Amino acid sequence: MDERKIFRGKFLTLGLTAIIAISVLFISMYEVSASLNIESINFIGSNADLKINVTIKNTDTNSVTFNLTLKDTSNDDGDKEVIYSEQRTIDGNRTQSYTFGKYSGDTLNSYWENFRCEKHTIQAKITIAGSSPYPKTEDIDLSADTFSLTFSPDIETGKISPTTRIYVTVKGTDGKGINYAKVIITDGDTKKERTTDSNGRTDFKISDLFSSASTGTYTLKISKNEVVRGYYYCNYEKEFQVKKKLNISGISPANPKVNERVTLTLDTDDYYAGIWLTIEGPKPQYHTLTDKTFYFTLDTIGTYKISVS
Repeated sequence: MDERKIFRGKFLTLGLTAIIAISVLFISMYEVSASLNIESINFIGSNADLKINVTIKNTDTNSVTFNLTLKDTSNDDGDKEVIYSEQRTIDGNRTQSYTFGKYSGDTLNSYWENFRCEKHTIQAKITIAGSSPYPKTEDIDLSADTFSLTFSPDIETGKISPTTRIYVTVKGTDGKGINYAKVIITDGDTKKERTTDSNGRTDFKISDLFSSASTGTYTLKISKNEVVRGYYYCNYEKEFQVKKKLNISGISPANPKVNERVTLTLDTDDYYAGIWLTIEGPKPQYHTLTDKTFYFTLDTIGTYKISVS
């Protein structure tokens, strides 16, 4: 027999053996990943101190190391959807429960908005060697107590300008001030923070917080994400409008005579172009102002209505 043919035959057999061994290894890994399943997601507690309980079952005889990821998919900020992601190990033929919270159990990320009182969608996903079985999702409605808030001036009905000082008082259900509550004012992507004192009070001016303060829509968020004298409180969030202050501070004389010069004085944060003066009456007048002080005369007797915009 030709020795070269014998050697070639052995090599082919060896190669076939190697291929078969690799295939068996791949199948074994796939079966291990398929043996791990999320049985359930349960919630412990009904207020803002929610705990998430995830039960995982391993039907394989061997222990399995996997990565467990929890998401709050209802979060508006996609970068903060992941509230937990760590590697865990479960023994063979075992059903294991894992409990997660912000203050007990395995700690969830600090930015999780568990005090945002509304429906949250919690998703649990396990990953093994790059393979992810179908995730499991459950919804939970979070609730807690509500702050007693006072604003001066009222941010909903009051006239707020960039230089208006806004006073905020945060109290609990017991009527006492809440210390160290966070008051966050947001303009676009820029956030500024204030903290309440022992009486639950703080104050701010838009012009002090933002170097390029302007008119427009701002967001005010108040939070105290921990227990306060036995109570938990929902986050408060509200948009409010900031407008340039524009008032008529004086008209002199108050009862002018025909052809007598009248002095109109404006109260504004600062002068800005395009202020329109309307004088309605027997003989209307319309003016574009160039200063905070304007002079005019009326040559016809009657009652007049003066407005600026």
